[in-house]
Amino acid sequence: MRGWRWYVAVGCMVVPGLLAAVALAGPGRAVDWTSVAPLSDAARQRANKQAAGRDAARLLRRVVLPPGAMRSAGEPAGDGHGLAGSGSFPADTRHVDRHGWWTTTQPMSVVNAFLHSHLPVGARIDSYGGGGLPPYLYVAYGFPPVGRVLGIRWLVVAMVGLSSGGTALRADAKVQWIVPRPRAERIPGSVRVLDVTVGPPHGQPSTRAGVVNRAKVARVASWINGLPTAQPGAWSCPSWSVDAPVVTFTFRRALGGPAVAQATELAAATEPTTPCDAMTLTIAGRRWTPLLGGAAVVRDAQRLLGVRLVRRATGDAGRRV
Repeated sequence: MRGWRWYVAVGCMVVPGLLAAVALAGPGRAVDWTSVAPLSDAARQRANKQAAGRDAARLLRRVVLPPGAMRSAGEPAGDGHGLAGSGSFPADTRHVDRHGWWTTTQPMSVVNAFLHSHLPVGARIDSYGGGGLPPYLYVAYGFPPVGRVLGIRWLVVAMVGLSSGGTALRADAKVQWIVPRPRAERIPGSVRVLDVTVGPPHGQPSTRAGVVNRAKVARVASWINGLPTAQPGAWSCPSWSVDAPVVTFTFRRALGGPAVAQATELAAATEPTTPCDAMTLTIAGRRWTPLLGGAAVVRDAQRLLGVRLVRRATGDAGRRV
């Protein structure tokens, strides 16, 4: 039996440093961090947050409302405060919200049908529904992420019927900014030996392999170094068995030398991984922010090294709350 536990993804460490104004080159275009130096971790996070603010403003301008809808300076009178709040967003996610209010003389049923048939440019309908007091309806549009700068991008339009027969609306553009992976969270290029094991975390491994081919060691290290970090947020995760096999990559500078870095991933994990089954990474004894994409590294390493590492999946990878 597996129960459920609550898990909050750990945010990236912020290292103080030079702040730099780095903008998105335009809608849908991400910053190429490798071309901008030096940038501290704090500067990159600040730039991503600023980019999220600009993107949210752009998304709000994309909202398509029925002809004749009038912009309101504040929450429309008569909505019973049904449009006072911005609605939900994945818990503990770092994001920016830009919003506005409108009114129209058209009834809510007509407005709702219009919103379902007139999508903003580049959007898809992620969800829709309603409820509450006063009764309201909403349509949530989703947009694709932008590189490693912007994550979840939503445009949510909520509506409440007015006693006059018209409709009050609130549109919220919510954009998650990505907390960058710290520059120090890297396996050093000086590693020369890789030990790979598969087995329970605190038991004897069922599979063990040693790799001294420098090119292969460097390749596996580069795959791990290229992974993004798990972002802050709340997830409902299955309680994995304490005996669930994990794949452990241990990097050393020489045969028999001390571990320089160690990465672990559930052997049954599949892509896309979540904070529930993220890869752990320890460098020089320090545990860093968990990484996403570790299942792909295990699969690719299995192919590269010719050693069976992947195990059959055993259950749910978790869900966002």
